Amino acid sequence: MSRRFSWIGLVLLLATIPWLSSGCGETSCGLGTTKVGDQCVPLCPDDQYWDAASRGCRPIVECAPGTHLNTLNGRCEPDLTDCGAGTVEVNGECVPQCASDEYWSGSACLPVPECAEGTTFNPLTFECEPIIGDCATGTHLEDGLCVPDVICGPGTHAEDGNCVPDRLGEPDVYEGQENNDIFYPNWHPTLVNLPAEGDQVTLGGTVAAPTDLDGDGHADADYDAFILAAPGGASLAGSYLHLEATSEGACLPGLLILGVDDDWNAFYFRYALNPNSATTVRDLYLPADGTYFILVTDYNNLVNDAFGLEGLPVGGDDFTYFVTLEHRARPEPQSVSGFPYQQQLDLADSALRFFLLPDLASESIVRLLVRGAAAGGTSDVMPIAMLFGPDGQLLKEVVAYSLAEELEANYRALQPGQLTVVIDYLMTIGPARQLDLSADLLEVTDMNGRPSPYSSSLAAGRGELLRWDLQAGDMNLIGTEVDQGGGNLMLRVFNTDMDLLYEIDQGAAGAAESYFQFAGEDSPMFVEVAEVSAQAADYQLQHAIISTPRLDPGQHDGLPIQDMPEGTLPDSSVEHFQGSFGQMVFFLGFHPTGSWWSDPVEQVYTPDFQLMGPMIDASSGNLDTMSPTMAFLPADGYYFHIAWDAAADPAESPSGASYSIDFEVQDSVLGGNIEPGSSSSLTGQYVDTRSGLAFYVVAGAAGQALRLTATPDADLQPEIWLFQFGHIEGDGFWVPYYWQPDAADMQLGLVRRATADAAGEEASLATVFPYQGLMLVAVRDVNWRRDAGTYTIDLVGPPPP
Repeated sequence: MSRRFSWIGLVLLLATIPWLSSGCGETSCGLGTTKVGDQCVPLCPDDQYWDAASRGCRPIVECAPGTHLNTLNGRCEPDLTDCGAGTVEVNGECVPQCASDEYWSGSACLPVPECAEGTTFNPLTFECEPIIGDCATGTHLEDGLCVPDVICGPGTHAEDGNCVPDRLGEPDVYEGQENNDIFYPNWHPTLVNLPAEGDQVTLGGTVAAPTDLDGDGHADADYDAFILAAPGGASLAGSYLHLEATSEGACLPGLLILGVDDDWNAFYFRYALNPNSATTVRDLYLPADGTYFILVTDYNNLVNDAFGLEGLPVGGDDFTYFVTLEHRARPEPQSVSGFPYQQQLDLADSALRFFLLPDLASESIVRLLVRGAAAGGTSDVMPIAMLFGPDGQLLKEVVAYSLAEELEANYRALQPGQLTVVIDYLMTIGPARQLDLSADLLEVTDMNGRPSPYSSSLAAGRGELLRWDLQAGDMNLIGTEVDQGGGNLMLRVFNTDMDLLYEIDQGAAGAAESYFQFAGEDSPMFVEVAEVSAQAADYQLQHAIISTPRLDPGQHDGLPIQDMPEGTLPDSSVEHFQGSFGQMVFFLGFHPTGSWWSDPVEQVYTPDFQLMGPMIDASSGNLDTMSPTMAFLPADGYYFHIAWDAAADPAESPSGASYSIDFEVQDSVLGGNIEPGSSSSLTGQYVDTRSGLAFYVVAGAAGQALRLTATPDADLQPEIWLFQFGHIEGDGFWVPYYWQPDAADMQLGLVRRATADAAGEEASLATVFPYQGLMLVAVRDVNWRRDAGTYTIDLVGPPPP
């Protein structure tokens, strides 16, 4: 199966990559000539040869075995293996050895003539010829003649007048055991010691042919793992590395650099990809200590896995690679003299860019923006901004996961000092690597103590950052409204570290926007009111901080209804509680007090106000609300219970209205992951004495079958309930209301029931997962008896037909 590095939720369409090949450029002479020895001579017909002595084409003479044609005299002469004393070989013939001032004429040693100035004697033609000084482009002087240069193609070089393939040296560290893929069991990575600053180490190996590594019947790509280690246990934080990976074979090397902490939580991802060359280059700055892996594979494998593509994995004996890892000094940061600051960057050399910001005062907020410099803000770079404190500690990292995305990094200074900013990149996929960087300090409007409503004005496309300081248990309610003829507002909600949480926009000019934020501890709250339609806008903001009571298990009386700001929540009571994954919460005995109540509503919400409860009886035609109000907790954290009246008049004060509630928490049992052929039995089970129910959480893939059986040990008459996450759809007029299963929802619907025929008999239910995710199973006694004994529940994943 294709392994998925799902840290990136994006799809990238890459152009078709032509296969790279290398070869040497052929040495060639001019038109109508050919190379003989080191000289270009006229091209003779196929049955003739160039006679250097007569400077003409002569018929080729067929020589007997053991002889050869002497092109100087046109005669067949014996092949020579050695010349006797006093003789030398000239053009395949032994001739007398002449004195240094003589030459062999073919019949005798004659004195070398004195040639006129500007000429020299040519022993091949026996004549004085002009001295050749400068040769034409593409040729060079050799033995008094202009001869063609040897020009070689990529991946080759010249040796003795010929193009020969380049050969990489032996690596310092070879991949070692072939089973070194960290994504599969029994892996054996290769250790690489970080070289001293200024030194380098080379890594080598082969991307093996795809094999089935996880036993699923599908071939998997090979990833070779190298672990980077600092000598003597020193920290790797602050190391600046230069990587260059190449191949003299079929491989297009692709690198994934992965950093994990001591608990194997990944905190660092970087890619080195080049679709257009057998060599890929990138720089790295390791922001923190940890374990760093350099994973090497082919470009095609890495792109398939990183972007969830379905291409076939590649590899084989010819997919060799050679990686050079150089430990360089960290570049000196460029000082930023003041705010606002703008700079255009070019990452064409693959180097990272370092900046030193001016001193920041405590509680000041700086905003960095990085986007492509090309029209439309695009580039071939997915940028990363890392912010480091004065002590070199990594404070924040923000990643752009698409090429057109503008990177925004906001930082709230908790103490004064200078920050170092490193502009890095997740990956590059082409040559357009120009980026625009801007940095500025944000003005903050202190909303503490300001009356509601608050009025303000925004220029077209601008925003205002507002701050409230909340205490633990507080909830801030805000609602905005644009004056007549104004623009379209967006609420941008940030956490205490100025990380963007939500962008709330109804998408229409003049539309009201609202938000509610809860503080689990004393902390500031930041909201940016931004104009996003390129129009100036005057707006009003309703705001109020309410204190929400904490619910612990037990009885709670006199919970008051509060008068909420207009445009936020209806008049209601909001309580918070804390829970853990898999717990069920119940709100029993709801009892309203006061004449204000008419049509009470109870609801349970997630921290970001997704509806969780009450549950819906989706097995009934009316989609009734189940009583009592209960909900399943999908994660550890805070949650909210809200009570209000659906028929209340907003203009009527809820003064004196309150209610009582019994809040209870029950753990569910984890039933495991249901797979084809899986089977588990949970014995000695019993229903809870308070709720009369027992709950089980099961997980499965979409389409996975599940068979449930509850078998009593005594006189229990079991009934099985099956819940699925989802929501109600339809309009009640054109489309009847119906339950739509959806794993992304937080509300549960009771979709199936199965009841035993009598006490002591089993109940059985078969179903199929409508999505990949969780379902909830409940078991009760049909008569709600809490003391009817224990039972066994079987959870079976039938094999496919």
